[in-house]
Amino acid sequence: MSGGTASAGGFNGYAAGSYTIGVTYNGDSNNNTASTSTTLTISMATPSVSDTCSPNPITYGGSNSICTGYASDSGTVTGTLSFTINGSPWATETLSSGSATAPQFSSTYGIGTYTVGVAYSGDSNNNAASSSTTLTIGKASQTINFAAPASPVTYGVSPIALSATASSGLAVIFSVSSGPCSVSGSTLTVTGAGTCVVAANQAANTDYSAAATVSHSILVNAAVLTVTANNASRVYGVANPTFTAYFSEFVNGDTSSVLNGAPSLTTTATPTSAPGSYTITAAVGTLAASNYTFSFVNGTLTVTAATQTISFTAPASPVTYGVAPISLSATASSGLAVIFSVSSGPCTVSGNTLTLVGAGTCVVAANQPGNADYTAAVAVVQSVVINKESVIVNSTSSLSPSIYGDNVALTFTLTGSGVTPTGTVTINDGANTLATISLDAGIATYNTSALIAGKHTLTAVYSGDNNYQ
Repeated sequence: MSGGTASAGGFNGYAAGSYTIGVTYNGDSNNNTASTSTTLTISMATPSVSDTCSPNPITYGGSNSICTGYASDSGTVTGTLSFTINGSPWATETLSSGSATAPQFSSTYGIGTYTVGVAYSGDSNNNAASSSTTLTIGKASQTINFAAPASPVTYGVSPIALSATASSGLAVIFSVSSGPCSVSGSTLTVTGAGTCVVAANQAANTDYSAAATVSHSILVNAAVLTVTANNASRVYGVANPTFTAYFSEFVNGDTSSVLNGAPSLTTTATPTSAPGSYTITAAVGTLAASNYTFSFVNGTLTVTAATQTISFTAPASPVTYGVAPISLSATASSGLAVIFSVSSGPCTVSGNTLTLVGAGTCVVAANQPGNADYTAAVAVVQSVVINKESVIVNSTSSLSPSIYGDNVALTFTLTGSGVTPTGTVTINDGANTLATISLDAGIATYNTSALIAGKHTLTAVYSGDNNYQ
């Protein structure tokens, strides 16, 4: 004690509460012992409480956040920390060295900002206390993996199955950005030639932001349409027909309505070209189509020999044997020379001159055998009826008048325009037949001495032959 005062050491390390502090004076040579007391109160502390979450913010579906609560004062803090999420109980953890960690805060709770509260339970020396912090979960990004469709393809290709996935697992939506194509679901249909640009999109939801669009281009080549010249034919001497073509290998249900213009179809054959085969050359001409190129197949023009007819003027008929040679007249529609011939009958022909050599029916034919350009004409025949010619009879008598019993020579000479008459002559004396005599070189001679006296009128009756009557 100094100056009547003495101090005890620092009062610390005691729990909260009220303490009686007594002091006793030991006395000295001049003073008696004495004592006294006072009360010391240690109040409960209010610790500093806080909480933090790390990482913060976090991304949906990404790393979880770790939330830790802290409670501290000048002494040792014991007890528990109770965690809440937006006021709802989450977890209660025991303090260790002034801190406690809640279970991981899942990044899949959903997009938003959460209030993470922490409440200290208090202990014998510390009051309860609380604090809070916020934790934000943001939308996750996503990417699209879009498998490139086959390219190039040809117009008419079967519908193409598209394949794409989003890293979020959300459905990918396909759309056509440009070009001759359409899409339904994951099926791409090519509708023409050109470049089709198709896009894969994922438009986001509450947890994922929109993915960057991924696009692919598909080069669509024009299909090949086959243009075939139709075969044609005509006869020699006429103009070529109008040539036609047919189109094959349309796709996608197309018809010729998708075509503009017309192909060129030509040949070297002219009306006067000889019969034979000629190429019909197919080329593009003015033919055009948006979705097709063209392949050409030539055709064949067959020129056949032309037919021809004969116009044969009928000769005069009937005529009489001995008539002068007859001039025949016939023409062929081809302009080729007509050839005459005798089919049957008593006649001959030389060139266009018909000579009648007997009585009967002469059948003469007009023919044109054709050539490289014309087929043979159908023969045309004409008949000429040749009547028999009447002979001229001259008679002479060796004696006239004569005396009964004289030998009289009667001569009958028959002549005609052609050959010498043949046959017999019957000599009649009135109603009596004297004799029938065969002609010799057209002459019949009758010798008789049996005529009685008197006037006799003798007649000669000609039997006729093939040419005479």
